[in-house]
Amino acid sequence: MESKTKNTKTRPQIAAMAARAFGGMALADGEGAVVELKDGWFNAAYSVRLADGREVILKIAPPRDAEVMLYEKNIMATEVAAMRLVRRNPAIPVPQIYHFDDARDLCDSDYFFMEKIAGAWTG
Repeated sequence: MESKTKNTKTRPQIAAMAARAFGGMALADGEGAVVELKDGWFNAAYSVRLADGREVILKIAPPRDAEVMLYEKNIMATEVAAMRLVRRNPAIPVPQIYHFDDARDLCDSDYFFMEKIAGAWTG
């Protein structure tokens, strides 16, 4: 079954989004520079390696015309605000939000780049 809300993008689209977020920085060379993280069902998410070697996570909200629950509308802005708020407590490991974009000119949906932190899947 395919997700009806995932808003997947091409490498050139992601490259333009990364360039905006990171002051013109290009993506790293090679196929592994953009890897879709397929476990979720709502947002599209990617592990992205930049030309300077940094690895970041990109999350893209569903398209505006996607059928979602009322509480899910504009939920990405709420997610970013919550992560920034929780991050104020240094005892809680929360990724840093590097860039949140709701202009919808490079991408037809809100998106953000965040720090990639180490973790373990326990599912």
